[in-house]
Amino acid sequence: MARLNTIQGQEEARKENPHTYLTIYTDSWFYSHAPFQVIEALVQCYPEGILKPDTSRHDIIYPIDLAIKHIENENTKNEVVKLFVKTHSNCFEYCTKVSLQEALLKCDTEVLKHILQSNPKFTVQKIPIFWYSDLWRNPIHAACSMDMCSKIDLLLTFDPSQAQLVEEDSKMLPLHLACRPYKRGSMFDIDTFKCLIEAYPQAAKEKDTKGRVPLHYACAGASYRPDNHYLVGELLKIYPEAAQIRDKRKNLPLHYLILPTRRFQCEFIGCPDNPSHGEDFDVLDRVYPKPMDLSLIIEAYPDGLLERYGLKSYGVRDCLVLERLADLRYRSRQVWHTAGRLCSKAFICASPQSMQPLRQLAYDLPDLVRNVLGLPLDSTRNEGDMQDGELAGIILYYTFEALIEKNYGLDTKSNLPSSLNVVMPCIPVENKYATAKTNLLHRLAYCSKLCSQHHIERAVDLYASRQSSHFLLADPNGNLPLHLVCCAPLPPTLSEVYDRTSRVTTTAGLIKLFCSQCPEAASKTNNLGKTPLDILMENKSELSESIVESWRGVGVLVNANPIEAYKAFTKK
Repeated sequence: MARLNTIQGQEEARKENPHTYLTIYTDSWFYSHAPFQVIEALVQCYPEGILKPDTSRHDIIYPIDLAIKHIENENTKNEVVKLFVKTHSNCFEYCTKVSLQEALLKCDTEVLKHILQSNPKFTVQKIPIFWYSDLWRNPIHAACSMDMCSKIDLLLTFDPSQAQLVEEDSKMLPLHLACRPYKRGSMFDIDTFKCLIEAYPQAAKEKDTKGRVPLHYACAGASYRPDNHYLVGELLKIYPEAAQIRDKRKNLPLHYLILPTRRFQCEFIGCPDNPSHGEDFDVLDRVYPKPMDLSLIIEAYPDGLLERYGLKSYGVRDCLVLERLADLRYRSRQVWHTAGRLCSKAFICASPQSMQPLRQLAYDLPDLVRNVLGLPLDSTRNEGDMQDGELAGIILYYTFEALIEKNYGLDTKSNLPSSLNVVMPCIPVENKYATAKTNLLHRLAYCSKLCSQHHIERAVDLYASRQSSHFLLADPNGNLPLHLVCCAPLPPTLSEVYDRTSRVTTTAGLIKLFCSQCPEAASKTNNLGKTPLDILMENKSELSESIVESWRGVGVLVNANPIEAYKAFTKK
């Protein structure tokens, strides 16, 4: 610094090095090692050197290019660039596109402001995202893809129409890119997000080349952003119908909240051209969606719970949303109660390759009886961590409600997809079915055929050891648990082949299970004067003249109550 203040030092600063043919200004080593004070002293003694390029190379490179590329300390880089611009306001006019990209990504907003002032066309120029990359983007696209919220604000203030710029290949708008988290734990300022929407509200409705609206990407990256539900909420405010849009893979935004695959790293998260970017992501973090995101999407489009994943959805087997959540043992009261309140019929739907949620969680039924026997399962006010078995209890509650609703038929507006295989329970015992006094054992009995036999057996045996008196408690229609077992609906087929034998064997086994706990129940009548045997005999779907095994349940009831059985068999 002292030498630069001398006449001889100032003359040396103008000369080229006889060995490298470089001046101090054009020597990259100088920028890599010199502190800011030395560079400042050089500018003071030789300011015109800022505009002197290095012509010894194949490409013409100016000092500002070298400063942006080779100064490693970000604060020093920002100060040097500002010093150059302050000394010569037009120095950015000589910048290469690679240097502009470096300035956008690594310098602060004040530097970006200088770039925009000196080169207004910068907003529509395409710059490489990485120096080794073939991917070129407009500044607004680059800023949105990397969560640079302060720079997005500046770019939109300078020219709001940038929110309408479409990427040529992907057809993505800035809003699409803003919905994809750049790295795990990254936060996207909600005010910036609102500014993007306000600048171009139509963006929430626009599809990219894959047929996806921004909501698809917001849902796909939800697990990586702590504040993601704010983005989902804003998108649904401006365009709630987005929750119903399927992309070219026939997937809804809801599906992308729960689809697990490593391919999300390149399709839905951050910048696909950065090979090191995916290292921060773990697919295990991805498969457990957040309750707030799920609840918002379910509320926007409840019938999405009835729709399957699209074909070839990243190698995921065909199943429905609630089955996937049950498979994950998704422990969120908020989500399950939202689903049950808005679309209870989703609890009894299944596709050929899937199972109802209750069947998935049937192994937790003994824990339900053990830990949650007196807990109101329909209450949304339960707080704290879920107890073991509580999730199975919530699913049991809404499965029961859905089966009762199905008995009376769904309304014509529900429009269940024909591809879904819906449980068709038999005719109820009474036309008006109240559930005010229905207890857990009644629900277990009526939903018993949606569970594996050994799981329901364990639960019922445990129930009998704790509350044996409940086997003689009637619901408001006078039905004991044994009555409900005899009219319990059959589950849907789990394959294309209808295995009738296994079904009737299960029916007989369940009747034997409940009757053995309380044989007296076989002689009790409900409010319509019907015994369990009367109900079973009227349920023709359970009995077959050609299959002897289908009469085993009848035999159990006859042996338990032979006098009433004689009456049933002598009726016209």
